[in-house]
Formats: sequence, C-alpha cells, structure tokens
Amino acid sequence: PGKLNVLLAEASVPYDVVFEMDEINDDFESTDLTLVIGASDTVSSAAEDDPNCSIYGMPVLRVWKSKNVIVMKRKLGSTGYAGMENPILFKDNTEVLLGDAHDSCEIIRSKLTDM
Repeated sequence: PGKLNVLLAEASVPYDVVFEMDEINDDFESTDLTLVIGASDTVSSAAEDDPNCSIYGMPVLRVWKSKNVIVMKRKLGSTGYAGMENPILFKDNTEVLLGDAHDSCEIIRSKLTDM
C-alpha cells in the first residue's frame, strides 16, 4: 500500500526491490517462509473471508498462502482498523514471535550469519 512505500523509502529500501500486491500475491503459494513485521490489516485473511468484517474487500497481501508464516508483534490482542485480531495468527502455518521487531530481526540475522 502507498503509505508503506513511503516508510520503505524513509528506510532507504531501493524502490526496484519493492513489489506491488498484484505483482507478489501469486508468489505466496510457492513461498517457503513469509516474515510479517508490523502489519495487521494489510495481511488479514478477513479482508477476503469475512463479509461482516470492516475491511472486507480491501486489497491485502495473501501471506497466509505461504508454507510458513512468522508474524512479529509486540503483544497479542492488538487490533488494526478491522477492530479484531488477525485470523492468520490462528492458522496452522503461522507462528507468532512476540517482542520488539528490530531486536527479533537482529537475533535472526545473527543466527543466520552463524550458520
């Protein structure tokens, strides 16, 4: 989504490595692992599955179609605009990693570097 592109630009992420939703959504089914950092409504399956949800019909990244999903959150129970916890948190292929996302990413990076 547009505001996320602004945040990526502020973080000096090169634009040529950023994909739009319609460019990446078909790839999730063949993706081994998706790491979700600081997103809720933009990756909520309720936007496609729950006609009673306030974000129903909103374009989303279909991360739940990946083989494995890790969602980084500061705490459980927080909701986005939808006013409900994201249903992907309860899917069998999803793990939730609680804590500060920056710290968690640094730990993951260091472990991968050590491999």
